[in-house]
Amino acid sequence: VDGVISLNIPMTTDELELLDRLHLPVVAIGTPAPNWPLVCIDDREVMQTATEHIIGLGHTKIAYIGVVPQNVAHVQTPATRLQAFRETLAAHGLTPNEQWILGSDWTADAAHVDAVHLLRERDRPTAIVAASDEMAIGVLSAATALGIRVPDELSVIGIDDFYLSQVMGLTTVRQEVGIQGQTAARVLLKTLVGGQELDLSTHTIPTELVVRSSTAAPPSI
Repeated sequence: VDGVISLNIPMTTDELELLDRLHLPVVAIGTPAPNWPLVCIDDREVMQTATEHIIGLGHTKIAYIGVVPQNVAHVQTPATRLQAFRETLAAHGLTPNEQWILGSDWTADAAHVDAVHLLRERDRPTAIVAASDEMAIGVLSAATALGIRVPDELSVIGIDDFYLSQVMGLTTVRQEVGIQGQTAARVLLKTLVGGQELDLSTHTIPTELVVRSSTAAPPSI
């Protein structure tokens, strides 16, 4: 092995020390590590974009799906997105309903189950912000099962632009995962092939709001 690309996984101290002893050049994607170049998106910005889209449509009763326990390995991205959701609501004078902030294990199946429970309540949100498209698709499935019309009665937005998102008509904030991989490979190859010192910069890849048919103004009640 001449070089390593780590994909959105926090390294243990032992793993970091091993790579250091082997003198291998490493490029991290998603999760930062000391003294490595990083390729990433701005998780705070993507959640702000998603939440402000919903607020801009006039929603004030907004739920969130995407909390994970602290012992989960991939904890940084979920934690950053949840914090950004809270901060964006606060910046617009809104207070989150803590009963509407759900975990859902970052899977469509869990999001479906949690969303069914949430949407069966008499007092329910008019919009759900999901921290990933996969969970957002679970929410869409729950709404369909309950006969709740999207976006007439419920708006749903995700993050990623998952491969099924266009088919599902899901509004999302797109991240270009292919470009992230290409960027990491180029940074590594400049060292392996070009003989250059490893560029320790952070390379932040732009994201884009993609508006489809799952979001609209809240219903007038």
